[in-house]
Amino acid sequence: MIPVAKQPDAQSAISWAWELTQILKCESVEATLVHVGNDNAVFDSLSFPNLEDWTWEVVVASGDPSAEIFKIAERHNTDLIVMTTGGRHGFLDVLRGSTSEQVTRHAACPILSVPTGQSPYSTLEF
Repeated sequence: MIPVAKQPDAQSAISWAWELTQILKCESVEATLVHVGNDNAVFDSLSFPNLEDWTWEVVVASGDPSAEIFKIAERHNTDLIVMTTGGRHGFLDVLRGSTSEQVTRHAACPILSVPTGQSPYSTLEF
């Protein structure tokens, strides 16, 4: 599963997820892109691996981002959540933690948290 938001940009998470599947020699990948909100334009600027053995599903939900990520991960029997982190923004993040911190603390599966803009390669293109 890859959570997608306007900020932080999820392209780094997509790149790392692709790289991880290559390292682990995964034969097939079912990737779920999750956006919590009403701005579906967040998907427009992203590049995806176009491979026969990758299946992409897009899920759009509303509500609290971390709570929705947990629900969708459970519903899809998610093996791994790969998410970009942009750090804390605002007073509430200081008190309860950023969305990625909340997901990391409470998720039932492993998390790969990627800092914004960090790609496994400087110019990874799909």
